[in-house]
Amino acid sequence: VRAVSEALGKNVTWDANTKTVGIYDGAAPQPPQPPQSGGSVKLSELDYLARSMKWNSGQLQANTGDYFQDSLSVATLGFGSGPWTQDYLLNGEYTKITGKAFLSHESRSLTDVYTFRIWADGNLIYTSERITSGFLPQSFEVDIRGANVLRIGFATEEGFSQPVLGVADALLYKK
Repeated sequence: VRAVSEALGKNVTWDANTKTVGIYDGAAPQPPQPPQSGGSVKLSELDYLARSMKWNSGQLQANTGDYFQDSLSVATLGFGSGPWTQDYLLNGEYTKITGKAFLSHESRSLTDVYTFRIWADGNLIYTSERITSGFLPQSFEVDIRGANVLRIGFATEEGFSQPVLGVADALLYKK
């Protein structure tokens, strides 16, 4: 397989653990590496365990005009009052999560009220200030020691204006 693939200009990998051959046009994709003890990992690099709807990752502009390069966002359009959540399997390996909750630039005229929330193993452990028009990106630092499943999400407090809401620069810190 390697000789034929390389003759055709393809890159070939072998995973001895799964006994799998990978054939790629470009460089083989590299999975995110877990942080070493005491390190951190971007939440956006972790694969989700479950979610209530599609979240997007990448650059997004906040209502303040700032661009966040590493953001996770959810467009609540037509999807009820939430909460709009995404879960991650942590297996008790992390001590805290930090980041910023923000309102998108396109939703800056929001008249209703939303909150950003964090749950650990089904228990609500953090609720942001009320997110509405004029909301400044809010930094958070939350203790998640021992959490097996982390859930992040946004929920409606008042109204139904369907904004785009986001979390930027979210980091998980390894034990």
